[in-house]
Amino acid sequence: MPLQLIFQPIGRGKVKSFMRYIMRIARQNAQYRCEMSKNTDFSGYECQYIMCVCHHPGMTQEQISTHLCIDKSNVTRRLATLEENGYITKKAMESDKRNLEVFPTEKAIKMLPYVRQINQNWEEYITADLSEEEKTILNIAIEKIRLRANEWEKVEFQPIPMVAVEEEGNNIEADF
Repeated sequence: MPLQLIFQPIGRGKVKSFMRYIMRIARQNAQYRCEMSKNTDFSGYECQYIMCVCHHPGMTQEQISTHLCIDKSNVTRRLATLEENGYITKKAMESDKRNLEVFPTEKAIKMLPYVRQINQNWEEYITADLSEEEKTILNIAIEKIRLRANEWEKVEFQPIPMVAVEEEGNNIEADF
Protein backbone atom coordinates (compact mmCIF):
# COMPACT_ATOMS: atom_id res chain seq x y z
CA MET A 1 0.00 0.00 0.00
CA PRO A 2 1.49 3.39 -0.97
CA LEU A 3 2.34 5.63 1.97
CA GLN A 4 -0.06 8.35 0.88
CA LEU A 5 -2.96 5.93 1.40
CA ILE A 6 -2.01 5.03 4.98
CA PHE A 7 -2.89 8.40 6.50
CA GLN A 8 -6.07 10.25 5.75
CA PRO A 9 -5.67 13.96 5.02
CA ILE A 10 -5.43 16.21 8.04
CA GLY A 11 -8.50 18.26 8.87
CA ARG A 12 -11.81 18.34 10.61
CA GLY A 13 -15.07 16.60 9.90
CA LYS A 14 -15.06 12.88 9.24
CA VAL A 15 -11.30 12.85 8.56
CA LYS A 16 -9.19 11.74 11.52
CA SER A 17 -6.10 13.62 12.63
CA PHE A 18 -2.82 11.78 12.17
CA MET A 19 -2.01 12.70 15.80
CA ARG A 20 -4.71 10.24 16.91
CA TYR A 21 -2.80 7.53 15.08
CA ILE A 22 0.51 8.55 16.60
CA MET A 23 -0.94 8.61 20.13
CA ARG A 24 -2.58 5.23 19.62
CA ILE A 25 0.66 3.70 18.32
CA ALA A 26 2.49 5.13 21.34
CA ARG A 27 -0.05 3.59 23.74
CA GLN A 28 0.12 0.24 21.95
CA ASN A 29 3.92 0.42 22.12
CA ALA A 30 3.69 0.96 25.88
CA GLN A 31 1.41 -2.06 26.19
CA TYR A 32 3.84 -4.14 24.11
CA ARG A 33 6.83 -3.05 26.24
CA CYS A 34 4.89 -3.94 29.40
CA GLU A 35 4.03 -7.36 28.01
CA MET A 36 7.61 -8.03 26.92
CA SER A 37 9.08 -6.94 30.25
CA LYS A 38 6.57 -8.66 32.54
CA ASN A 39 9.17 -11.27 33.58
CA THR A 40 11.64 -8.58 34.67
CA ASP A 41 11.75 -6.33 37.71
CA PHE A 42 11.04 -3.20 35.65
CA SER A 43 7.94 -2.23 33.73
CA GLY A 44 7.71 -1.46 30.06
CA TYR A 45 7.19 2.18 31.00
CA GLU A 46 10.68 2.24 32.49
CA CYS A 47 12.43 1.08 29.29
CA GLN A 48 12.84 4.64 28.05
CA TYR A 49 14.34 5.70 31.39
CA ILE A 50 16.89 2.87 31.28
CA MET A 51 17.88 3.86 27.74
CA CYS A 52 18.09 7.55 28.65
CA VAL A 53 20.19 7.04 31.77
CA CYS A 54 22.53 4.59 30.03
CA HIS A 55 23.03 6.92 27.06
CA HIS A 56 23.27 10.10 29.16
CA PRO A 57 24.79 9.21 32.53
CA GLY A 58 24.84 12.11 34.96
CA MET A 59 21.72 13.83 33.68
CA THR A 60 19.63 15.46 36.38
CA GLN A 61 16.04 14.41 36.95
CA GLU A 62 14.95 17.72 35.41
CA GLN A 63 17.08 17.10 32.32
CA ILE A 64 15.60 13.60 32.00
CA SER A 65 12.13 15.10 32.27
CA THR A 66 12.91 17.56 29.48
CA HIS A 67 14.67 14.96 27.33
CA LEU A 68 11.81 12.46 27.54
CA CYS A 69 9.03 15.11 27.53
CA ILE A 70 7.57 13.60 30.69
CA ASP A 71 6.22 15.43 33.74
CA LYS A 72 8.79 15.84 36.54
CA SER A 73 6.63 14.06 39.11
CA ASN A 74 6.28 11.01 36.84
CA VAL A 75 10.04 11.00 36.25
CA THR A 76 10.65 11.17 40.01
CA ARG A 77 8.35 8.18 40.65
CA ARG A 78 9.83 6.04 37.86
CA LEU A 79 13.39 6.82 38.90
CA ALA A 80 12.56 5.95 42.51
CA THR A 81 11.35 2.53 41.36
CA LEU A 82 14.44 2.01 39.21
CA GLU A 83 16.64 3.01 42.15
CA GLU A 84 14.81 0.58 44.49
CA ASN A 85 15.33 -2.19 41.93
CA GLY A 86 19.03 -1.42 41.54
CA TYR A 87 19.03 0.06 38.01
CA ILE A 88 20.17 3.58 38.85
CA THR A 89 21.98 5.55 41.50
CA LYS A 90 21.55 9.22 42.31
CA LYS A 91 24.32 11.53 43.39
CA ALA A 92 24.12 15.18 44.51
CA MET A 93 25.80 17.53 42.06
CA GLU A 94 29.01 19.14 43.23
CA SER A 95 27.86 22.59 42.07
CA ASP A 96 24.33 22.36 43.52
CA LYS A 97 23.65 19.73 46.19
CA ARG A 98 19.88 20.12 45.66
CA ASN A 99 20.10 18.66 42.15
CA LEU A 100 20.64 14.94 41.75
CA GLU A 101 22.56 13.40 38.89
CA VAL A 102 21.32 9.99 37.77
CA PHE A 103 23.68 7.19 36.77
CA PRO A 104 23.05 3.68 35.45
CA THR A 105 24.22 0.75 37.52
CA GLU A 106 25.85 -2.33 36.06
CA LYS A 107 22.41 -3.95 36.19
CA ALA A 108 20.96 -1.25 33.90
CA ILE A 109 23.88 -1.50 31.50
CA LYS A 110 23.41 -5.28 31.32
CA MET A 111 19.68 -4.79 30.65
CA LEU A 112 20.23 -2.22 27.86
CA PRO A 113 20.58 -4.79 25.02
CA TYR A 114 17.29 -6.40 26.15
CA VAL A 115 15.52 -3.03 26.14
CA ARG A 116 16.95 -2.23 22.71
CA GLN A 117 15.70 -5.58 21.43
CA ILE A 118 12.19 -4.87 22.72
CA ASN A 119 12.20 -1.55 20.84
CA GLN A 120 13.68 -3.07 17.69
CA ASN A 121 11.16 -5.92 17.64
CA TRP A 122 8.27 -3.45 17.99
CA GLU A 123 9.56 -1.22 15.20
CA GLU A 124 10.08 -4.21 12.90
CA TYR A 125 6.59 -5.49 13.69
CA ILE A 126 4.73 -2.24 13.05
CA THR A 127 6.64 -1.46 9.85
CA ALA A 128 6.57 -4.99 8.42
CA ASP A 129 4.02 -4.05 5.74
CA LEU A 130 6.04 -1.05 4.54
CA SER A 131 8.58 -1.14 1.75
CA GLU A 132 12.09 0.17 2.43
CA GLU A 133 11.19 3.32 0.49
CA GLU A 134 8.06 3.85 2.62
CA LYS A 135 10.09 3.35 5.81
CA THR A 136 12.59 5.97 4.63
CA ILE A 137 9.84 8.44 3.74
CA LEU A 138 8.10 7.82 7.05
CA ASN A 139 11.33 8.33 9.03
CA ILE A 140 12.07 11.58 7.21
CA ALA A 141 8.53 12.88 7.76
CA ILE A 142 8.43 11.86 11.44
CA GLU A 143 11.82 13.50 12.04
CA LYS A 144 10.61 16.75 10.47
CA ILE A 145 7.49 16.65 12.64
CA ARG A 146 9.56 15.87 15.75
CA LEU A 147 11.89 18.80 15.11
CA ARG A 148 8.91 21.12 14.59
CA ALA A 149 7.24 19.84 17.76
CA ASN A 150 10.44 20.57 19.72
CA GLU A 151 10.02 24.25 18.80
CA TRP A 152 6.42 24.71 19.97
CA GLU A 153 7.37 26.52 23.19
CA LYS A 154 9.21 29.20 21.20
CA VAL A 155 6.09 30.13 19.22
CA GLU A 156 3.59 32.58 20.60
CA PHE A 157 0.24 30.86 20.21
CA GLN A 158 -2.97 32.79 20.65
CA PRO A 159 -5.60 31.23 22.91
CA ILE A 160 -8.53 29.76 21.03
CA PRO A 161 -11.68 31.64 22.00
CA MET A 162 -14.47 29.43 23.26
CA VAL A 163 -16.90 31.23 20.92
CA ALA A 164 -15.08 29.77 17.91
CA VAL A 165 -15.29 26.29 19.40
CA GLU A 166 -19.00 26.67 20.14
CA GLU A 167 -19.69 27.95 16.61
CA GLU A 168 -18.16 24.82 15.06
CA GLY A 169 -20.60 22.74 17.03
CA ASN A 170 -20.16 19.71 19.20
CA ASN A 171 -20.11 16.96 16.59
CA ILE A 172 -18.74 13.97 18.48
CA GLU A 173 -18.87 11.85 15.35
CA ALA A 174 -16.20 14.08 13.76
CA ASP A 175 -13.72 13.16 16.51
CA PHE A 176 -13.98 9.40 16.17
